[in-house]
Amino acid sequence: MLWMMLIPLRQTLTFTALATVVSGAAQAQTYDLAAFSSTGGWGVRAGLQEVAWHGYLLSVGVSGTAVDLSMRRSVPLLGIGTVGAKLSAAYAFVPEDQTVGGQLSLEAAGSVGPAALSGALIIWNTAHHNYASPLDDWGATPADLRRQGYALSAQARYRLRRDLILQGNTQLGGGPLGGQSAGLLQAEWRQEALSYRLGAQLSQQQGSGLLLGVSYRLDNQADVVTLSADALLGPKSGFKAQLDAPAALTIGQHAADVSTYVAYEPWHANTYPLRYGVGLSLSTTEQQTWRLRVQGGTGGYGAELGWTWRE
Repeated sequence: MLWMMLIPLRQTLTFTALATVVSGAAQAQTYDLAAFSSTGGWGVRAGLQEVAWHGYLLSVGVSGTAVDLSMRRSVPLLGIGTVGAKLSAAYAFVPEDQTVGGQLSLEAAGSVGPAALSGALIIWNTAHHNYASPLDDWGATPADLRRQGYALSAQARYRLRRDLILQGNTQLGGGPLGGQSAGLLQAEWRQEALSYRLGAQLSQQQGSGLLLGVSYRLDNQADVVTLSADALLGPKSGFKAQLDAPAALTIGQHAADVSTYVAYEPWHANTYPLRYGVGLSLSTTEQQTWRLRVQGGTGGYGAELGWTWRE
């Protein structure tokens, strides 16, 4: 069987990735272990993150469906800004239909004074391109579920003054199963604890409409609680609401961070329109953090238990 023949190749890639990271690093900064179960099955993923290597930060992960490796670097720009980039690659295998594939992505971002630019390019040819966890299919950010294709996006932000920010987004996707393209222009006005957003989206495939949003920030000593809601009003209307509440709960003698979201965005092509999730993060020591998340929506649901150790 094809997947049996690919086991030696998978083991070779795994060993090579781990050996490259460990041999070149002075010390590993973060270890990560996660177990997940979803409508499509269950699995375990182990990772080594933020490893310093010749000026770069490397991360490697191994799961039952993929091996992934990424490297990133950020440098100051003439003392007036920063510029950074991240390159990621993954080799994924799908036992259900005995196929293999890969993903390659490049992200870049930079800022100078009041202006900030960012962009990303992702190319893949596997149904398991959300290799870190199948729960990402129901994340707050919509996931492209096409079996193969590409996605190109760019974002620009400019702070006109302290309380007014302009933002423009554009995205382009393609592939044999169809893609999506859209443009967005939005202004954000910040007034003390409240922020108001007003803009427009233009897209032939996704649908055009008026964008409205509001956020509320509550300073809780060293933590900031944020509640936000955004909506698109048009032929394919929808919304997204999110809550991020650091130290919202006390479990034993430790504070736990809570996050939750719900989104209904039917204008996104090749994604699940309804998505929701709840997350809990508990730091029991300065080095150790436990996390639990439950996510679902259109097409199913899942849960993940994770553990992180920082040196």
